[in-house]
Amino acid sequence: MRRLASGLLVAFALASIGCASDNRTYYWSSYQWSAYSGNQISRGGPDSQRFESTLKRIIEKSAASKRKVPPGVLAEYGYLFFERDEMDTAIEYFQREAREWPESEVFMNRMIEQAQEGAPS
Repeated sequence: MRRLASGLLVAFALASIGCASDNRTYYWSSYQWSAYSGNQISRGGPDSQRFESTLKRIIEKSAASKRKVPPGVLAEYGYLFFERDEMDTAIEYFQREAREWPESEVFMNRMIEQAQEGAPS
């Protein structure tokens, strides 16, 4: 019985440590709130401007703290430029997303192709 209690205590302690550790791999800032708000309101509104600022801050603070930019952030930021017909900048962020997250490469290549087709000659 004593072994069982000791084993449960150790298991509980390990589980508590795992739950208490925070994820410092990425800098998310207020991405979740901003993504929701930015997508609920039409582009160009005050919340979409706040969303763009949040994405930019995530990218800058990730670089400053030598953390990897969270998945999808570079693509989302590039898409904001895509919507404004700033295709060169959009392509730059799509390429960065594909480099950082190879699993997104197929989708990012499609977005790059669309941006190149939509880019003024």
